[in-house]
Amino acid sequence: MLTWNLAARSVQKTILKVLGRYTDPAWFEAAKAGDAATIRAFLERGVKVDARDDADDTALTWAAHGGRLEVVRILIAAGADVNARQYDGSTPLILAADRGFGDVVKALVEAGADVNLTHPKERLGPMDFAARSGHRDLVSYLHEAGAKWR
Repeated sequence: MLTWNLAARSVQKTILKVLGRYTDPAWFEAAKAGDAATIRAFLERGVKVDARDDADDTALTWAAHGGRLEVVRILIAAGADVNARQYDGSTPLILAADRGFGDVVKALVEAGADVNLTHPKERLGPMDFAARSGHRDLVSYLHEAGAKWR
């Protein structure tokens, strides 16, 4: 089974390269780690800011999920889609609100993230996730930014 999985990943990678949709995994690892210098280097080389990894996540969703404010700001400045959904339908704002990353939430909202986009399965918005996780300051901020309860 392991051999089959490795072969399938190799074929998938080849197809993505042919389609021009393959992006070096180091791009996503840099976003996860908050490695701003590597993110800048990739952008200078022309990486597509909204490229997706093999799990259908963007660098911005990874950076928001990890609370990597500097990388979030760099990606926003480079034109990243602040409402891009990850594999399960979460947005960068939902991920940051759920984990209590206030500075990331504010950067995303200031960049135009939709405060009322809901998670497709849970039918909750960023403010609901912040409340569920006990982040009262973010609940207040998101409410003032126009978020509605679900």
